[in-house]
Amino acid sequence: MRVPIVKTPTMYLDDLGVWVKLENLQYTGSIKVRPAYFILEDAMRKGILKKGDTFVEASSGNTAIAMAHLAPILGLKFKVVLPTDASPERKKILRYLGADVIEVERDKVIDTVRHMAEEGGYFYTAQHYTPINGLAHELTTGPEALADLPDVPDCIALGVGTGGTISGLAHFFRKLKPDIYVVGIRPKEGTVIEGLSRNYLPAYDKDAVDTEIEIAPEEVWEFHGYLAKKHGLFLGYSAAANILIAHRLKTERRCDIVFTVAPDGGDRYISRL
Repeated sequence: MRVPIVKTPTMYLDDLGVWVKLENLQYTGSIKVRPAYFILEDAMRKGILKKGDTFVEASSGNTAIAMAHLAPILGLKFKVVLPTDASPERKKILRYLGADVIEVERDKVIDTVRHMAEEGGYFYTAQHYTPINGLAHELTTGPEALADLPDVPDCIALGVGTGGTISGLAHFFRKLKPDIYVVGIRPKEGTVIEGLSRNYLPAYDKDAVDTEIEIAPEEVWEFHGYLAKKHGLFLGYSAAANILIAHRLKTERRCDIVFTVAPDGGDRYISRL
């Protein structure tokens, strides 16, 4: 089977001084197809998953959508546990694609999927825990981005969700530039920005990150509108957070080449506008 990952473009935003890899143009509509495919392919290659089997995952949406796309291609069945406050668009897409959607409170998502795996005998793909998550980005996202950049970035800014994207990209670029400055982005305490998290999970190699910056949802919403109306970039909210902090690195830290990623598009958040 053809590997269902496409090379997405990396564009330069002149007025912001930031390079952005547009993963909203990725197969399945988000960057999450990269780790999703790597995790499922690894399990099937090892015989842990076989055609006809059912697997489960905990996801706020994008990994789940990627896995819902991949499951029938690989001959698998998929159950997803996601938070009740995930966007309605994501829930509708998942159900349309045939996933079995279970909604629970945000703080009960991982415990619920673990219980399903233990009691139901389903394979838990465990995106929050497996090192394959970050490896997918180290092997694919990083090399693709480098091919489009003028040189190795001096700074990268990325939101921390599972932690896989920032960990994999930090590992890739540090091999080429050990003193690269890596910034993780978190939502402020008590707030929610879909795609970002305040948790520290095993898929996140925090030692690969130099510092973390917290951001308020209000800042993200405003900048999200700027990107859509001034640049024609209708992206997700985590993408807006990434680009905003990357821009601040450009102006405040005066990094030469600043890189970030737009993990998904704004079509999955229309009800939030």
